[in-house]
Amino acid sequence: MSVFFDEVLVQTFTVTAPVAIPGAYVVQVSAAAGPHSLRVSFDNFVEEPTTNTVNTLVLRTVELSSEATSYSPSRALIQSCDPSTAPDADACYAQIIGQFARRAWRRAITAEETTRLLGLWQALSAAEGKDTALTLTLRTLLISPQFLYRASVPDSSSTGRTVPLEAFSLASRLSYFLWSSMPDDALLSAAEQGSLRDEASLIETVRRMLLDPKASALLEGFAAQWLYARKLLAARPIPESYPAFDEPLRQAMIQEAQLFFGDFLTNGLPLSKLLTPDFGYLNDRLATHYGLPAPGSEAVVRVPLSPGSRGGILMQGAWLTAQSEPDRTSPVLRGRWLTEQILCVDVPPPPPDISPSMEAPPNATIRQRLEAHRAAPLCAACHNTLDPPGLGLEEFDGIGQERDTENGAPIDTSGGVPGGNAFVGGRELAQAVSADPRFYSCLTRKLMTYSLGRRLVEHDESFVADVSAPLLSEQSSLNQVLERIVLSPPFRLRTTSIE
Repeated sequence: MSVFFDEVLVQTFTVTAPVAIPGAYVVQVSAAAGPHSLRVSFDNFVEEPTTNTVNTLVLRTVELSSEATSYSPSRALIQSCDPSTAPDADACYAQIIGQFARRAWRRAITAEETTRLLGLWQALSAAEGKDTALTLTLRTLLISPQFLYRASVPDSSSTGRTVPLEAFSLASRLSYFLWSSMPDDALLSAAEQGSLRDEASLIETVRRMLLDPKASALLEGFAAQWLYARKLLAARPIPESYPAFDEPLRQAMIQEAQLFFGDFLTNGLPLSKLLTPDFGYLNDRLATHYGLPAPGSEAVVRVPLSPGSRGGILMQGAWLTAQSEPDRTSPVLRGRWLTEQILCVDVPPPPPDISPSMEAPPNATIRQRLEAHRAAPLCAACHNTLDPPGLGLEEFDGIGQERDTENGAPIDTSGGVPGGNAFVGGRELAQAVSADPRFYSCLTRKLMTYSLGRRLVEHDESFVADVSAPLLSEQSSLNQVLERIVLSPPFRLRTTSIE
C-alpha cells in the first residue's frame, strides 16, 4: 500500500493486518495552508478465481489530524452564528441546528421535527454542555435515514398510479444528477416555492446548475464511470511489458477523458463529435505516447486535430488500458466495453466451468488464440459477439499506444460491430459507430440510468426512445439531452401502488 501526498510518494507499507483485525498505518507530512490531495494506492492487486488466488486491500478509514490548531472552512458553513458572541446563545444554537437540518435532510423541516431536535439538544446540554450537545445533535441528523437515503416521495396532493415527485425529492434528484451533491439554497427555495413544477422554470434551473462549477461532478461521476477513467486507477500494467507506463501518464489519460467529455457540457457540441472530433486534450507526455504533435504543455490542454488523427472516445488511452491485461491487450474485455457501454448490446454470462485458457502456439497472436477459443461451441456463443469489435482495435497495445506488429507479425485490425458493418481499425470503427443510432440510444440510456440512480425497467424504454430519437438527425448537444431527461416522466414522476 503506497501513500501519496500531492502526488508525491510518502511511504509504502507491507500490509500484514487481517481484515478482521485492522491495523493502523501512519505517515507524517509537512503541509502549508491550502488544499492538498491524499491518495492511497494498492500496488499488487491479484484476482485469479481459477487458482483461488486473491490479494485485495481493504481500507476501512483514513484519518487526518493536524498538530496545529485550526478550523476548516466547513466549520463556518455549519456554524452560521457564533454562540459565544451572540446576544442570545440558545437562539444561535437553534439557528445552527435548524439550518443544518434543512441542508442535511434536503428539505424544509416541520415544526414537529424542529421541536424534537431542539428538545434533544436541550436534554444533552444538561449532561454534556451546549457545544458537545450541538455536536451530538448534528451527528444524530447525519445518522438519520433522512440523510442517508434519498427517498422518491410522491406528491401527496396527487392521486393515481403515476404521480409527480414531491418538490424536495425532485430537487434532490436533480442535484445529485448534475452535481453529485445536495441542493443549494436556490434549489431548495425553488422547491419550497413550487417553481420546479413549471417546465420553463425547471429548464432554467437546469441551465443555471450546468453553469455552476459543481457541474464538474458529471465529469468525475458519469464520464469517469462511462469512459472507465475511474477503473484506470486500478490498472497495473507490468513494467516488463510496458516500461513507458507511469503515474504521470495515468493521470494524463484520466484528465483527457474528463476534460474531453466536459467540452461537450460547456461548448454545446453535437454528440457525434464524441466519436469523430477535430480536437483533443493532450499534454506533452500523452501526445508523445499517442504519436501526436506535443502542445508544449505539462498540463492537459485543448488542441486541434488534423483530419485522420487519432481522437474521440474510442481511441482514448484510459479505457484501452483499463480493458487490457497487465501484460497484453484483451480484445475480449475491449469488445465487451464496446458492446455494453457504447452500443448497449447485452452479452450473456459465460457458461459455468469454462476454462479461460486458450490453446495455441507459444508465439501466436491474440487473434490466433481467440480463433482457437471460438472453435469451442460453448465459447463461440459469446465470443462471436465480443471478439470482432475488440480485435479491430489491436492496433492499440495494452497501454493504448499504436503499434504495427505483435510477436513480429503484422497486426490484422479487421473487426465488426455486433449487428452492424465490418471495419478496419479504430478510425473506421469511430465512423461506423457515429452513424449507428444504437450509440445515441445507449448514451441516453446510460445518462438516464445515472440520473435515476437505478436500473431502467420496461416502461422506461419508450422514454429513452423519445429522448434519443432526435440525436442523430438533429445533432443535439449534451446539454439538450440532459434537459430532455430532466423533463421526461421517469425523472419527474413515480409509480405508486393503489389499494
